[in-house]
Amino acid sequence: MLTQGNLTSKFFSAEGEFCAGIPLLGPVQLQERETSLKGPEKLAFLRMVRKILQWQPENRSSAKELERDEWIQSYF
Repeated sequence: MLTQGNLTSKFFSAEGEFCAGIPLLGPVQLQERETSLKGPEKLAFLRMVRKILQWQPENRSSAKELERDEWIQSYF
C-alpha cells in the first residue's frame, strides 16, 4: 500500500517505518475512546464504526449498507 503513495518517502523509510518526525501515540482500543454510550447501544455503535474504519477500502461498508445498520436504524 505504501508504494502507491506519492509522498510515501516523506513519511516512511524504505523499510516501511514511520519517520515524519512527530511522535506517535500508543494504540488505544476503540471501546476505550467511546465513553458516552453504555451497554447494548455502545456495542452496536462500535460494530458500526468498525464497518467504517477498515484499512482496505474494499472492506468498508457502503453508505447503503450503513443506512441499514442496527445502530443507525435505532434512531429512526
